[in-house]
Amino acid sequence: MKTLIKAIVMIIFLLFILELSIRLFFPQDISPVIGVLDPLLGYQLQSNATGIHKTQEFSYPVKINSQGLRSPEAYYTKPNNSLRIMFLGDSYTYGWGVADEERFSNIVGNTLSIEFVNAGVPGYKLSNILSYFEHEGYKYSPDIVVLVYTLNTGTVNIDSEAHSVVNHSLVRKNLYTPSTKNKLKT
Repeated sequence: MKTLIKAIVMIIFLLFILELSIRLFFPQDISPVIGVLDPLLGYQLQSNATGIHKTQEFSYPVKINSQGLRSPEAYYTKPNNSLRIMFLGDSYTYGWGVADEERFSNIVGNTLSIEFVNAGVPGYKLSNILSYFEHEGYKYSPDIVVLVYTLNTGTVNIDSEAHSVVNHSLVRKNLYTPSTKNKLKT
């Protein structure tokens, strides 16, 4: 019994030394926490969060607006005679690894001198993106919606109880969700 206890203590000690060595000789960069739990989406970006996202490959400032988007401030009411583009997607749309002015949404918006809303969120799958647009994104009254995703965003981790893929399209299994019921007039 004493031999077993000694072996367990030795293993714990070696794991501690290994953890300490990794932290000292191979430090991991820690990014600011910019996400908050959301009952509908799982998580979303935290409103008004700021920080420096730093890894071994890049370092850039992050500023989340008051609506919880890494985007210039935008309001539901669109200015008269204006064109608004909404970009939906995952970390690619969010601009993972680049500063705001280097994101394609900023380049498009600034080059064309039009208002844009970047609603990209790292880690979002198509089901998250669809839910976001159904419950929040449509309120911005975008004239054009651009969905950008990578193959990893595609059909991976789709909530099979709420969504399915039919003919390469994401569809909601139940047409009458709480959000659409509220919009239907009886």
